[in-house]
Amino acid sequence: MQNTIKSPAAENVKTSVAAPSVSAAPISQAQQALRGMPEVDSQRVAELKAAISKGVLDTDPASLAQTMMDYYRR
Repeated sequence: MQNTIKSPAAENVKTSVAAPSVSAAPISQAQQALRGMPEVDSQRVAELKAAISKGVLDTDPASLAQTMMDYYRR
C-alpha cells in the first residue's frame, strides 16, 4: 500500500505501510488474554508464604538453579 505525504517539507514523498498479516490474529488474541490476567498469582504467593512460615517448603537448590539458568537463557 502506497501513501503520499502532502506537506510543504515533503512533497510527493511516498511511504510504504504494511498491512497486518493474517498470522498476527493469534498473537493479538494472546496479548489481549494476557492483559486480562493479573501480573502476580496471588493465590500461589499466599501458598508459598504459608509454606515458608511453617518451614515446610521443600527446596531443591540444584533444580532451582537449573530452572533459573533455563529461564535466563531464553
